[in-house]
Amino acid sequence: MLDWRINKFDVEDLVNKSDAHLYFEGKLRKLINIMRSNEVYFKGVLRSGCPVVHIRTKNHIRSNCPDDDYDKYVALMFEWGRLMLLEYKTGTDRFHVIYDLTGFSLKNADFRAIKFSVKAFQRWYPDVVEVVYMHNAPRVFPLVWNMVVKWLKPQVRDKIIFTRGPDALKKYIDPKFIPKFLGGKDAIPAYVEPTTFNSQRKEPDAMFSNLLKQRDELTVRFIDSTIKWIEATNTKESRQHLESKINICKARAQNYIYLDPYLRTPGICDRNGQLGNLSY
Repeated sequence: MLDWRINKFDVEDLVNKSDAHLYFEGKLRKLINIMRSNEVYFKGVLRSGCPVVHIRTKNHIRSNCPDDDYDKYVALMFEWGRLMLLEYKTGTDRFHVIYDLTGFSLKNADFRAIKFSVKAFQRWYPDVVEVVYMHNAPRVFPLVWNMVVKWLKPQVRDKIIFTRGPDALKKYIDPKFIPKFLGGKDAIPAYVEPTTFNSQRKEPDAMFSNLLKQRDELTVRFIDSTIKWIEATNTKESRQHLESKINICKARAQNYIYLDPYLRTPGICDRNGQLGNLSY
């Protein structure tokens, strides 16, 4: 997990630079075009409060983007999805995925991208997706599904629900968050182009230094609390250290809320208003 995040993708750097860095430098133009197409976008919440990720499969053509660049896209979407979660505030620690298969044909069947996404889902982000809705699967889809299902672990297969028609989605999602083309009332959010105004990090100042110092102190406390929890000799002591560890985790999450504007360049979900202000 750490080797992949640090050495192969440098996920933290990818997230902190966001799509704006690629946009301004003129790099990976095909990847930027994929983002413009809204092949994947975040919009709305379930009735339970969990964020929803929409994937429009008919928009995907493998030749539109190099494989390695598309892998970065997948990683960014998982990371932006994690930022949408409000675990401490509302208890929503997972998001739901709607695979919109309306209009899907075999030309959209990119097995390489599917296999990488499955790998990311199962190995690197196993606990951030609660349910996957395979919606409006066409007649040709079983040809694809019969191969894909072999790659899925049983616990992942159990998260998949096949749905058809707007009424099936309305059981879980308010119609105001269901796209109009699926029988709801919602519009697809536009890709807001990065500008020097909407894609700036906050300049480091005294507050930034204080927040970093606070984070270092919290990290030391977290490690110390974890060691004490592991070494606890009775249930009462173990419970006390576990509670302390959880509270320190919460404090670190709250600390990051204030650090975020200094560290992370606003991405798609920031610019179109779907992320808003981070809140745990």
